[in-house]
Amino acid sequence: PGEALAVYQAAVSRGIADEELKANYGLALCEGGKPEEAVRLLSPFTGSDQPDSLNALGVALADSGHAPEAVHVFHRVIALDPENVEAYGNLGIVRLCSSDAIGARDFFRRALDIDPRYPRAWNGLGVALAQLRDERGAIECWEKAVALDPKLYDALFNLGLTAGRNGLREQSRRALE
Repeated sequence: PGEALAVYQAAVSRGIADEELKANYGLALCEGGKPEEAVRLLSPFTGSDQPDSLNALGVALADSGHAPEAVHVFHRVIALDPENVEAYGNLGIVRLCSSDAIGARDFFRRALDIDPRYPRAWNGLGVALAQLRDERGAIECWEKAVALDPKLYDALFNLGLTAGRNGLREQSRRALE
């Protein structure tokens, strides 16, 4: 990750980074624990008409503690592209972080209505359902998430713990292994 950030930074410093590259750089900064730096990088794209750039800006805003601004940006993405599953998924994550499991559930379901093969939405829906005390429903969601992306470790971990708590030892063991 450090080398990737250095390559992105070099492209920006040389003035050869386009909007798409900067959006990817911003997401990498967020993953590297530097969301404030990502916000500074992506702020010039506030008026962009590119959903990917706006989603990246929204993620950076959410990760840096500016949830209301992030929600506004994600709704702007949906206004530009009403079928943008990432924006709905990102809104679900913001709702989870705001302790609004019902709102999160609804956004994740909307994302899955558009693309039922979106593993992050299945994982998020599982988290929302677990918070709403529907652990069996959550387990089903996490199973779907890992069937679509076997390296979605958050979903595997959630599945392992929750299956174990519900007496599903073999399912728990497989997920945690």
